[in-house]
Amino acid sequence: MSDFMFGGSALTLDISAVNGTGAAVKRGDVLQISLKNSDTPDGHKAVVPVLDNGGPSQLAPMGVVIAPEGLEIADGDGVILRVMGRCDVLGTASTAYAVDGIVYGTTGQKYIANDTTINTSSYVQAAFGGRLRGVVLTGTSTGTAGELVDCWVSGLP
Repeated sequence: MSDFMFGGSALTLDISAVNGTGAAVKRGDVLQISLKNSDTPDGHKAVVPVLDNGGPSQLAPMGVVIAPEGLEIADGDGVILRVMGRCDVLGTASTAYAVDGIVYGTTGQKYIANDTTINTSSYVQAAFGGRLRGVVLTGTSTGTAGELVDCWVSGLP
């Protein structure tokens, strides 16, 4: 059974899951709830994002690991995912993130990508179907490996 916990704001949604990535995860990692029955019949397992065209992953929520700085959550342990709201998200190395920039989750990765090509006034949600999407709240000028980026995210498909 999935445990849904609502945060303290109408714009925050946290859910609990079990780390099913096969490795430890930490604050800011992007994960996806697995909807494959072979993984878990109750939708309670969080995995590294898989974005299949036409597959069940298009309907799966994605979220960002919420944990204290420096804590690693082992495979099989409980994890809290921020599906909607403000949080620190793992960025990619050597990438600058501008305030109001659009970011999104990528397949097979636990970090966000920075899309500088999107015109936010004509943003088309269908182009990001099944992906975690977000807006940068606090910009960074140069990204380093493992840097966390302050974003508002939505991981609902």
